[in-house]
Amino acid sequence: MGLKAIIFDFDGTLCDSLTVKEEAFGQMYKNHGNKVVETVKKYHRENLGVPRLDKFHHFQKNIIKASYSKDTLTNLSNKFSSLVKQNVIDAPFIKGALKFLENNHDILDIHLSSATPHEELLEIVIKKNIFKYFQSISGSPENKITHINQLLSSRQYYQGEVVYVGDSLQDMKAAKETGIHFIGVGKNNFNKKTNVIENLHGLKKILNLL
Repeated sequence: MGLKAIIFDFDGTLCDSLTVKEEAFGQMYKNHGNKVVETVKKYHRENLGVPRLDKFHHFQKNIIKASYSKDTLTNLSNKFSSLVKQNVIDAPFIKGALKFLENNHDILDIHLSSATPHEELLEIVIKKNIFKYFQSISGSPENKITHINQLLSSRQYYQGEVVYVGDSLQDMKAAKETGIHFIGVGKNNFNKKTNVIENLHGLKKILNLL
């Protein structure tokens, strides 16, 4: 059964924006001191792929012991967006990402699945001039498992025809739970059985092994 579709994560997979977001999370809590800032940044690094509202819920409830009402979390998310969005737009692509999209969007169905809020993700993708490469773009509040299952259903893909390419353990878990292939990007402690590439220069080669 041949490969028909690739689902890409965004931050850390297509866009080199992980540091930008880590620093922004730290900036959000700078008034609480360096220890809190470092705790927040560490949690973010260890929970890549988790929606930011869930992260803010954890920060508020468990780290600074403050309000985590829906309105509070929404306000924090909006403030974070204002801090980070332009920096993500300006961030470089992961090596090999743009070339892969340019060379393969007419060959394979390419989809985008991210924990970034949907409307913000759309704006970033449009301003980075890569919207044209994707057949679908999905952000939060839906999670990645939902994104994958919706694609399997709506596009009538078999599980073996789809691969998720991402940089986080959350991405790997979503692929495993939905029964599709997974390729890891970077060095986020994937298990030894996982196909892992340093950047997207090596993607085409590893796709041929699926």
